[in-house]
Amino acid sequence: MEERPRPLRLGVIGAGWFASRRHCPDVADHPEAELVALCRRDEEQLAQMARAFAVTDTYTDYAELIGSGTVDGVIICSPHHLHFEHARAALDAGLHVLLEKPITVDPEEGRRLVALAGKTGRALVVAQNPPYWSHCRYLRDRLRRGDLGEIEGVSINWVGNALGVLGLEPLPDSLPGVVKPTLFRGDAAQNGGGFLVDGGSHLLCELLWCTGLRVAEVSAHMDNPDWDLRVALALTLENGALGDPLQHRRQRHTRQAPPQSLLRLIRYRRHPGIPLRSDGGRGWPERARRRGGVAAAADAGGQPGRLRPGPWGTRAGRGDGGSHRRDPGRRLPRRPQRTQGHAVTIRRFAAADSSSCDHTPTSPIVNTR
Repeated sequence: MEERPRPLRLGVIGAGWFASRRHCPDVADHPEAELVALCRRDEEQLAQMARAFAVTDTYTDYAELIGSGTVDGVIICSPHHLHFEHARAALDAGLHVLLEKPITVDPEEGRRLVALAGKTGRALVVAQNPPYWSHCRYLRDRLRRGDLGEIEGVSINWVGNALGVLGLEPLPDSLPGVVKPTLFRGDAAQNGGGFLVDGGSHLLCELLWCTGLRVAEVSAHMDNPDWDLRVALALTLENGALGDPLQHRRQRHTRQAPPQSLLRLIRYRRHPGIPLRSDGGRGWPERARRRGGVAAAADAGGQPGRLRPGPWGTRAGRGDGGSHRRDPGRRLPRRPQRTQGHAVTIRRFAAADSSSCDHTPTSPIVNTR
């Protein structure tokens, strides 16, 4: 009988609010991983985390956890300006690293971490969600096969509210997590800037990973270049296509308007204009049904990533299948079919009761032994 390998023993550095919502539960539920150690500086909140996840090995000094010999790898969720210090120490000690985004505040330090991981033969994974989302993998595969033609334009935007975790408004009592956020994102030095370097990295990752293209030129318009809340980027991709990521912080967050992201790719020359659309993020399939919508989540049991043709009368971003605002049963008239264009629209919704900037969790765990 083949012996099962022992679980990958993982510790968390920066065991706080986000780790309590995503990484710690995911590790605890994974059959090939074991959560064995936690580290954070606040002793009281460290004890709360240890009780919540039944962990007995706790530290207030990350170096002690790394040198304890009790872990095979670490998940680093510390403030951004500490990522390089913590990840370098873990790789030097021969540990695998799952590192929250951004990889580092200084790009050169990120390159040094990549080189160090290659030298030590250890895994260094940055926790970007898009490569693990089914709708992104589906779209990337279609683009690679050439099914959708040549990309000439890409647009992606995110609208939501993270003012609470930025320290700009009180955090709701219903905020998920074992402990409250430390609000380091409100400090540009610790955060590495404003929201673009934090949640905005997911938008850029989704755009670049799905298209497989690199950026040749970039310009940005920000409300505050030192600590931004709203950003509009203008990208020129390596094939000459134009991209326009947009990130906007809504001033009030309501159940009627959940955080959402929208990815739209425009391509010409090869295909007739039949848009594929998916409104299939988690969280709002019932609302989509009530609104008479064509949300893929409603039709696919809430599973994201299902794309299907829709009429030109469908209004991208509405999520209501193009139905008239005053009469849900009335369809907008079809427009004449285009002969030179093709569009893909993908929307993902967050849970309506969360004020977090993160909207779709993924914590990949790979046993690399």
